[in-house]
Amino acid sequence: MVNGVPVMVVRDLRMREGEGWAPLTHGHIQLQSEGAETYFRRITLEPITSLPRVIKN
Repeated sequence: MVNGVPVMVVRDLRMREGEGWAPLTHGHIQLQSEGAETYFRRITLEPITSLPRVIKN
């Protein structure tokens, strides 16, 4: 979500855990740009408390 608009939907993220797979519930966040140097400032991360209707199943 960027400014209240969904920009990407990813489902069923998993990580290798022993012999099986476990849901991905934590990790790093990466910000990137495509083809140009980009500067970020005043980034605010907020918990997702509900999903917009656009991506609800």
